[in-house]
Amino acid sequence: MKSQFLNDHLQLNVAAYHEEITHLQVFVQSNTQSGINNVNGLTQVNGLETEVTAVPVENLNLNATLTLTDATYGNYISRDTRFGGPGPGCSSVYPYLCNFRGNWLNQTPPYSLELGADYTFHTSFGTITPRVDVFFSGRVQFLPDNYFTSTQHAYTKTDLHVAWSDLDQRYHLEVFVHNLENAAVISNDGLQSISLGQQNLEPDNFAYYPPRVIGARFGVRF
Repeated sequence: MKSQFLNDHLQLNVAAYHEEITHLQVFVQSNTQSGINNVNGLTQVNGLETEVTAVPVENLNLNATLTLTDATYGNYISRDTRFGGPGPGCSSVYPYLCNFRGNWLNQTPPYSLELGADYTFHTSFGTITPRVDVFFSGRVQFLPDNYFTSTQHAYTKTDLHVAWSDLDQRYHLEVFVHNLENAAVISNDGLQSISLGQQNLEPDNFAYYPPRVIGARFGVRF
């Protein structure tokens, strides 16, 4: 659904969806196997996406994007041996035979919210536009067992920008701060063999998004 009203000062976009996935393929890496597992049973994904942009007064721009997702595995039976013994969701009789049915899908947070605002000041020496963007994310799972050592907990990330352009729009200067909180946010989880010595803990090898970054850009239009 897409709506525009109030003389184009407010726009609303809404999308809802439902997916049913059969034979979802999931990569498995452990001390005894590495390859693709098929998820039997129905994997369901339900979501709602909402985008709002607004110009309440001249030179002020506001935006917000909200995403809600409910996504769980179907009947997912796997010989998950990364724990060196029975892990979460594993059978006590067959300790390496695990069923992750109902667990949260990888890299699918239950919610995310992005808020942004900028205002343009018009001066005798050009325009100055400060902007702030704030991103909120729910927890993110990186493995189908949803074990706590491979979970990125809910986090917030803030980016700040200030841009200047001269009256002729020839010169442009921007200063910025990304990840103001300096939050350590996991972007990917690469598993290693448990035989390397991690014993009963998952052998996680994390990659992270950049830490706090402060910088400036200058451009000239010819």
